[in-house]
Amino acid sequence: DAAIEVLETAMDIARTSDILVHIPFIARSLGRAYTRAGRLDDAEALLDSASEYANRHGLHGMRVLCGPPLALLRVQRDDPRALATCQATLEAARATGMRPVEAQVQGALGIYHARQAGAARPGAAAAAESWLRRSIALADELGMRPTAVAVRTALGDLLRAEGRPEEAAPLDAEVAAL
Repeated sequence: DAAIEVLETAMDIARTSDILVHIPFIARSLGRAYTRAGRLDDAEALLDSASEYANRHGLHGMRVLCGPPLALLRVQRDDPRALATCQATLEAARATGMRPVEAQVQGALGIYHARQAGAARPGAAAAAESWLRRSIALADELGMRPTAVAVRTALGDLLRAEGRPEEAAPLDAEVAAL
């Protein structure tokens, strides 16, 4: 909640300052904070608005930065646009060389497919594992500890759900070490 208060103040300042790049940059973090606090409607409205704002002002990199939190939010909500949001963000990240965004959205794709596996969609568990492992590898390469922890946790959950707890145990140890 303290982060939300600070970020909301920063967003108010950014909106009145005419420094265009700050709005989508702050929105990315504030959207994540809203999501963590369970304020999903606020997060989605903010991230959609910031993405549109970035597009209008030619801030394409900033729009791409809003993609991972928006994609993950839509995955968590089982929004029918989740997969398309993930795929579009991944494509944009690769096109612009934004490897941290790529790692984050690969994790979101893994979580998306893990949720599909829980709904007994054939092949979803294998797809989830593949995306999660790719995300971990890239996050580790780039030194993205929060992403590495979140995605390892998601992969461990998937492996346990698939009846493979012995494969999840080393991931739990890695999370503890990070």
